[in-house]
Amino acid sequence: MIRKHYVTENGISTEGWLTTVRLAGKQYEKFFPLRRGGEPTAEIWNQYQKKRARYYDARWKAREAALQYRRFISTSSPKAGLRGSGVHGIELEIAFEGSSNDYLCYFVVGLESTITKVAITSDRPLNKAWERAVRTWGRYYEIREKDIARVLLNVPTVDAFERLRSHLNKSGSERIPSRVTKLTQSRTTQGTLRKTLQKKVMNSAEALDDVASFAQGLQQEIAQFQKSRRKR
Repeated sequence: MIRKHYVTENGISTEGWLTTVRLAGKQYEKFFPLRRGGEPTAEIWNQYQKKRARYYDARWKAREAALQYRRFISTSSPKAGLRGSGVHGIELEIAFEGSSNDYLCYFVVGLESTITKVAITSDRPLNKAWERAVRTWGRYYEIREKDIARVLLNVPTVDAFERLRSHLNKSGSERIPSRVTKLTQSRTTQGTLRKTLQKKVMNSAEALDDVASFAQGLQQEIAQFQKSRRKR
């Protein structure tokens, strides 16, 4: 955010442009005073400082977006609880399916109005259902292909569905039988899928996670910024 601001030091008030941002739970700000020396006119100096403030504001917003993206693809939503899959936008679910007259385990893809359910069945075991869910998730949220490949490796376990089943049975009136989660066990080995996807990731020219590198660069720049402020 950019706004006009006044800073008072030693009884002297200085007008300027202030840009602020909150990153990783911390507040950062930079002040661009309109008081000048030398040749520039007041109007030119004002426009110059305002453009500098806009530059920092845009750069910080880009970094904030990068950090938000990284959280989205690497953590479950805080609201997901036992339904969490390891990323935002995909959650675990166990629900009664009328057409099969039984409970089924699902991956629910999407948030709010846009929802797709991918059921785990005898014809679509755990790893295949997860792959379909992640591919759908990637299209919904425009996730980069290399991040999709990495998420595909992190298939939720049968135990995750079993914990959810136990929780639902304890917290409600439902009595979901144990055979429901046993169906999630893959007919093909998880190792085979993992090796195939790992090879895909390793062969990628973008194997290095540049979002993580971006975040690391941000931390270094913030540290330099804090050091420069202490020297004022």
